[in-house]
Amino acid sequence: MQYSPDIRIIRIMCTGRIDPFMILDAFLCGVDGVLILGCKDGECHYVTGNMEAKNKIGMTSRLLKIIGIDQNRIYFGQLSSAEGTRFVELVENFTKRIKEIGALGTEIKEDKEELKFRLEAAKAAVEGEKLRWVIGKKTEFMGIGNKYGEMFTRHEMDRFLDGLIMDEVAVREIQLLLQERPLSVKQISERLKIPSNRVLRYIAGLRRKGVVDMERVDGTSPLYRQL
Repeated sequence: MQYSPDIRIIRIMCTGRIDPFMILDAFLCGVDGVLILGCKDGECHYVTGNMEAKNKIGMTSRLLKIIGIDQNRIYFGQLSSAEGTRFVELVENFTKRIKEIGALGTEIKEDKEELKFRLEAAKAAVEGEKLRWVIGKKTEFMGIGNKYGEMFTRHEMDRFLDGLIMDEVAVREIQLLLQERPLSVKQISERLKIPSNRVLRYIAGLRRKGVVDMERVDGTSPLYRQL
């Protein structure tokens, strides 16, 4: 088989073993796109592998959109082990798509440090318990319901997930900023372009968890630091 030399292949036993932090790690290492290929539905030895992969990749794609990176930099495809021609076709089409989008970070028009900052916050968010728990329960919530018997439509689940991702990324960005130096709510708000009332809510939550505390008061503004 002949395909683009731009592709680097990493073999895993099942797409269900893909973790969102692996995808974000790849972007932090400088790749411009991540192509994930799995077996066809019904041919999976692990039964639920593809479903788990779709949920994780879908969540990661939504996360990329929230931090300003083109969602098309991730693609999930399916094929059987005998479809060599189909494999080459998927690889070539994906390579063409990435070349059209451009180098990683082109879409946010920011310097490399800002790109790294956003990706590190996103990676920290997907490593946290909250997002991991929700994405693990997504199929159950849509098919069986929660412990109260309430079932969620795909639209409801996606809307909830978007809000949760936005909150988790913002919290991680705040923590990264406070690791560097103490800042006020206003300074964080201006840096992240988030309304001050939201920043204050995030800070209050972090203080309750004992990971952030007030350093000192500068004039009339409390300055907070990461513990």
